[in-house]
Amino acid sequence: MSDDLLPVEALQRLSRQDGVDIRPTLLRVLTDLFVQKPHHAPEELARYEELALQLLSVVGADTRAVVARKLADDERAPDAVIRRLLDDEFEVAAPILSRSAKAPRHLLLAIALEGGGLEARALAGRPDVDPDMVRLLAHHRDDRVLEALIANPAVTPSDRTLAALTQRAL
Repeated sequence: MSDDLLPVEALQRLSRQDGVDIRPTLLRVLTDLFVQKPHHAPEELARYEELALQLLSVVGADTRAVVARKLADDERAPDAVIRRLLDDEFEVAAPILSRSAKAPRHLLLAIALEGGGLEARALAGRPDVDPDMVRLLAHHRDDRVLEALIANPAVTPSDRTLAALTQRAL
């Protein structure tokens, strides 16, 4: 993501012209370039993080959701950007909750234990859902969380958790 690939300063100047708001496009393009490049130097990571955080604070939820979907599967995504997306409304945070390996485990466990139905369903569909998460989600008050658990091929419940799921299903 060098200046040769994308003249960021020129785009920022263009964004300040009357009637032109290219910030959503700029953030999507920067994120596409970030995700497509196989390796980033530390200064590139820092620059993407700085620009992304600035732009996330001024673009709409639709653009933030696009960025979250693009970064959810990228283990190189900056932690600060992931945290910012997780702190957003559900439609933005959902891809991070349901797929990102960068989502903090303590947050995922807290959501499994006490989170709302939407958030817990996102967790129940994770491809890396572990036995502790399954056990907590199996006792969630929202039946649709149980349905999402049962539908997830990655779930391998313990005998005890399977008994709890069966009891709830009955």
